[in-house]
Amino acid sequence: MANRWSGSRLRAIERSRIIVEDALDDVADLPDMDPAQRQFLRTQVLRTVSRTRAARIYRTTLWSPVYWTIVLAFTSGFGIATYAWMRRESREVNPSGIGFGVALGFLSLFLMSVRLRRLETRYQSAFLQKAYYYSSYMIYPLSGISYSATKASWAPYVAGAAVVPMSMFATGLLVVVQIGISVRRRAVRTDTIYAAASYAMLQSAALAYRSRGGWYLGAVSRRVTASLEDLARICQDNLTLRKRFGVAHPEVFSQTALEALRVAHLVRQHKIIIVCASGPGDFERVAVSLRDGLQALLANDRSKLLENAPDAVRKERVKVIMRHFLPVLLFIAAAIILPIVPPVSDQGKIADSIRITFIVAAVLALVAPNSDSSSRILEVLGKAMPSK
Repeated sequence: MANRWSGSRLRAIERSRIIVEDALDDVADLPDMDPAQRQFLRTQVLRTVSRTRAARIYRTTLWSPVYWTIVLAFTSGFGIATYAWMRRESREVNPSGIGFGVALGFLSLFLMSVRLRRLETRYQSAFLQKAYYYSSYMIYPLSGISYSATKASWAPYVAGAAVVPMSMFATGLLVVVQIGISVRRRAVRTDTIYAAASYAMLQSAALAYRSRGGWYLGAVSRRVTASLEDLARICQDNLTLRKRFGVAHPEVFSQTALEALRVAHLVRQHKIIIVCASGPGDFERVAVSLRDGLQALLANDRSKLLENAPDAVRKERVKVIMRHFLPVLLFIAAAIILPIVPPVSDQGKIADSIRITFIVAAVLALVAPNSDSSSRILEVLGKAMPSK
């Protein structure tokens, strides 16, 4: 066990070292900087990345064996509990159905990991993972309802398949909470309050500059525009600064969220330059602009970021709000409607369980998508995915 833990620590150190080295390589690729400016930026990036991104990668990699051990324990526990409940409902339930469903759940996990590697943007990956994990909290109670009401033969298979993502999400939440506790005990000072946006800005700037030689290739353009869209979404989240004031100051949130949307819209304007590029100079122009934004982020100079940001982003703000609250409304509607459906309303305990399940899902959908905890949960789950 000690050797296995030591091996995990070595892998964690190696992955965090690669993150730092890649960031420094990105600094070396930034255009139009003299040696003194580049060395100063290199020092800032090294301090920021090693204390934030690399440290987070180290912790998630170190916890990977623990994560999978807890996933297997949760899967076994959920599976046994599901079989016991179905056994109480009907003596004819076949335990192999739940076991086969669990196998299908792991197969779906593998297929999703293959799909994730083919996606071009982080936000597409995050959307797919959210749909995968959140849907399990709908599929599982619905299969239970169907089995209780009609003794459907397919219900054990579906319930068993839903057990796997439920176990992964619950384990990810536990691991993230534990990592958060350890981080708070060992608080590390960072020089910028925009660490996530700074790292993404650095990556996008370096990618745009390195890709200038293939400016005429559609694949290169898609890769750079996908990186810019990821950057815009990260800026939109990170520049809101929600962690610095909590949820009790709506007037502060209104101001910071609007400014964050303006910066995100400014980043998205660079996609037009990339798509309509007429030569390598357009790619270099985008890289220089993003480099200036990186320097402003590292200096916590919010006013410089907003200098050229557009003002008219209210339609986009409404879309963001609707996208945030729509899943919550759907879960609440399910919590209200499903328990009063005739086959379910006659069984009080099942109706209460359904109501509680969807209320919890609504709370998760409300709190998790735009919170820092959500990002860390997805990161832990993403690291746990099978990779090449």
